[in-house]
Amino acid sequence: KAGYIEDPRSERSGGGYGVVMGRSHTEPMGVATDEWAWFGPGPWDWSTNNASIIPFMREGAMRAHPYENVITMGMRGTGDTAMSPTIQPKLLEDIVNTQRQILQDVYGPNVPINKIPQMWCLYKEVQGYYEQGMRVPDDIILLWADDNFGNIRRLPIETEYNRTGGACVYYLFDYVGGPRNYKWINTVQLQRTWEQMHLAYERQARTIWMVNVGDLKPLEIPTHHFFDLAYDITLWDDAKSVSRWLTLWVAQQFGQEYAQSTADLLTQYSMLVGRRRFELIDQNTYSIINYNEADYVLGQWTRLSMMAETQYRGIPKSGQAAFFEMVLHPIQAGANLHDIYISAAKNNLYAAQGRNSANDMAQRMLDGFDRDYDLTDQYNTILGGKWEHMMDQTHIGYTYWNQPIRQATPSVQYIQRRERALTGDLGVSVEGKTSSIPASANAILMMPVDPYFQGSSGGHKPYIDIYNTGTNKITWTIHAPPYIIITQYSGTLAPKDADVRVFLDVDWSVVPLGSSSATINISSSTDYGTQSKAPQVILPLIKRSVPDNFTLGGFVESDGHISIEAEHWSRIISPSSPNPDGVVVSYDILPSFGRTLSGVALVPGTAPSQTIQTGPHIEYD
Repeated sequence: KAGYIEDPRSERSGGGYGVVMGRSHTEPMGVATDEWAWFGPGPWDWSTNNASIIPFMREGAMRAHPYENVITMGMRGTGDTAMSPTIQPKLLEDIVNTQRQILQDVYGPNVPINKIPQMWCLYKEVQGYYEQGMRVPDDIILLWADDNFGNIRRLPIETEYNRTGGACVYYLFDYVGGPRNYKWINTVQLQRTWEQMHLAYERQARTIWMVNVGDLKPLEIPTHHFFDLAYDITLWDDAKSVSRWLTLWVAQQFGQEYAQSTADLLTQYSMLVGRRRFELIDQNTYSIINYNEADYVLGQWTRLSMMAETQYRGIPKSGQAAFFEMVLHPIQAGANLHDIYISAAKNNLYAAQGRNSANDMAQRMLDGFDRDYDLTDQYNTILGGKWEHMMDQTHIGYTYWNQPIRQATPSVQYIQRRERALTGDLGVSVEGKTSSIPASANAILMMPVDPYFQGSSGGHKPYIDIYNTGTNKITWTIHAPPYIIITQYSGTLAPKDADVRVFLDVDWSVVPLGSSSATINISSSTDYGTQSKAPQVILPLIKRSVPDNFTLGGFVESDGHISIEAEHWSRIISPSSPNPDGVVVSYDILPSFGRTLSGVALVPGTAPSQTIQTGPHIEYD
């Protein structure tokens, strides 16, 4: 935290290794935040205590002077906070002018002030100073920061390209702050890193690229990728370069034989973690009842984990530890974390519905919680403890922005299996609803379906869950109109048996045009308690067809939704008149970018603002 104080050799050692030293956005003039906490007299407040702060900054400049440094200019408040609740450009201008005078005094008259590397970090509220019109001398580098989640907030515009200090980028792979930390394991989407840094390069933010890594060990892959982009981004100048980079990286680490298959694993992992960082996941993140979302996401993670395990077992023993640390562990730990929270979500829902299986979901969550510890222990003890404590970061049980002090399970409930539900031994639920039948009402309405109904996995079919809510073994039977096709019409359920999910399909050839409904009756071999009757499920049907002139390959609304992958456009419409400056503007596909398949970006990144008349646009049918 305070390298020079804790080890005065740190500056000299860094210089010997060719490391350019610097301090963070909250640590101006070569001094660390903790140094003021330990030695600073009075408050860290320029307006009331600059008489104490000035000599403190001067000491930092004197320490930095013999070595290659980039001096952070300006000032923020104590503990990585805003300097004041309001933007005060005049105050910050005074601070920068004073700091410049200090540097000139320390470096001497023979070193022009514009030859001393200086940087103004426009992080969080400080960017507001710039947007309010505050300016610093042209030789000070402007550092543009991301939003803490991988999206650079602003980059130079054309009128800023010729500043002598230039511009640089501050990017985050690790974050401590609101709304939530992320610092456990790698959650960096490499495709986003490429897209953002490529845009930064195009927009002339090239003087310095710096990345906040936090714990380096779990972030080796994205850090290596970032360095390679920074070293020569022209080698990786197209949207498909991430896949090529990963293949080359894997070949270097594990051999050409495993390059493509392992690169595919890491590409899929990169996309999955790009959806939601692990620390921001809880039992409410993915829907349990709508479109199989939670099961679909968990299925993706489970399949990826199984493929990674197979690959791990095929890697020569000499490479397995490294493969585990960089590939297998993050995939398995990520899959397991999703299983923990989705199992907890199912437990909460099943308990409310009175399912006996609620207890099974609670146990599955606890098993996953233990599995998380086992994976951490395996990481910390592999190779005789070479990476011990590298995985000690808490990551389960967040309740606010900061880390939990200890791993804690999500909340679960247990059903008393030794007593029967008031509604008997049979329970029925349907997709899209949290309620269950039989109950005070014995009928439940399903989501409407039509010939174009799809789900998150494509080809989705509506379903009914049948489960035991009592102490007796039951035989259940479904009766439905002949045009409703059901995967299972009858079965038995003991109190400890797994729930049954039956899927429905429709023979649309015999369904009348327009709106109608089908009544599905479900019966049990035992009674329905003291207040209920046999349950009924009502399935609304909407038979419709697209017009004869509808575009082949177009997308049809169903259940009030249309879902289209960005790259599945029908056409790109070129502008009716070219851009006045002659720049050819179009769209490019970014493979494995975003949450599912890919993204689409307007290129080049330096293109001027477009209008409907001058810019191309994408149409979807």
